[in-house]
Amino acid sequence: MTRDRRKNGLIWLLILLIVTALLGIIYVAGNGEAEISVDKNNQTGQISNDQIGSKDAPVMITEYADLMCSSCVEFHEKTLPQVQQNYIDTGKATIRLKLVNKIAPDSLQAAEGAQCAAEEDKYIEYIDAAFAELSEERARGISAYETTIYSSGRIGDLADTIEIDRQKFEACVSSGKYKSKVASVTTEFDELEKVYGTPHFIIDGKGYNGAAPYAIFKAAIDAAL
Repeated sequence: MTRDRRKNGLIWLLILLIVTALLGIIYVAGNGEAEISVDKNNQTGQISNDQIGSKDAPVMITEYADLMCSSCVEFHEKTLPQVQQNYIDTGKATIRLKLVNKIAPDSLQAAEGAQCAAEEDKYIEYIDAAFAELSEERARGISAYETTIYSSGRIGDLADTIEIDRQKFEACVSSGKYKSKVASVTTEFDELEKVYGTPHFIIDGKGYNGAAPYAIFKAAIDAAL
């Protein structure tokens, strides 16, 4: 009888040790720190070289733009240079450019072109060239709705402007492989609150509509610093 009690006691002790060990494993799994690589600067449907400025800047400005958008051209010509000089080049802010398909049928191909240019690390250069061309067309009396600069016959000219392989670029655009990326960014844009069109900006979690004057950006960035 005494021997049986000892045997039972050892069994219960063994069970207790096993349960304790298991609880320890569960605790570590639930509370321990895991080393996971996460790209905190990337968001839905975007490539990684879509920013102007340092990724370590304390203030992130996110711009949603359509490459057929006249107001977007106005921002990039008039306001962005001041923001860049006073905040981006000084390391205080960075701006991420996210392209959507909202205004006209060629908006999609225009945004796809940017993604293709990104393969050659020329995403920002492509956008600059596209807006510059759109601005020139406006000066000639051609509206954003009438322009053909993003048509299959002309979009390759932008590849020449930013000095990337035209044939490779045109093949990339015509493949349609970035349609889903553009669609995901457009959906992200559509789900934002109180958005009235492009351009739209997010600064420190707050939304700003349209090509606002520099004073608005200055106030928003200063408040976020």
